[in-house]
Amino acid sequence: MATSGVLNGTDFRIWVSGEAIGYSTSCSLSMSAELRETIHKDNPGSGWRTFSIGQKSATITVDAFYNTDANSVYSARKDPDDVAALFINETPFQWQFRAASGDDMYSGSGYVTEMSIDSPVEDNATYSLTIEVNGAVAIGNY
Repeated sequence: MATSGVLNGTDFRIWVSGEAIGYSTSCSLSMSAELRETIHKDNPGSGWRTFSIGQKSATITVDAFYNTDANSVYSARKDPDDVAALFINETPFQWQFRAASGDDMYSGSGYVTEMSIDSPVEDNATYSLTIEVNGAVAIGNY
C-alpha cells in the first residue's frame, strides 16, 4: 500500500541487482540536464537567454556503515565487498531507488564509478559509493 503524507527518508533505499545496500545511512538520486543555447542573430531576443534541453544524466550516492555481515545476518543485502567487486570488475547492474510497496520507484542501470572507505580512530568505519546511471531513469510504482 502506498505511503500517505510526507515520506520518511529512512524508508528510501538503494537496491542493486535486487538487494538493498546493507547498513545504509543515507542515499540520494540526482538528475541533471545540460542546456543548449538557442539564441541566434536572426532572433536576438530581448536580452534574455533562450535554450533547449540537451543531454541528461543521473548520479546516485550512498553512505553506509562498513559491515561485511550484511549477507550472513540479513539475507538479500549488499555488503561493501559486493559493491567493491562491482567496481573492480566494471560490472553493469540494475538499480532501484524506492521506499515501501505502492510508492514511487526510480530505476535504471548503472556502474559503480567511485567507492571510498573511511576508518577514523574510535569511530564507526563507513564507506561511500557513487553510481553513474547508464541510460535513462525510469519512474513507476514498486
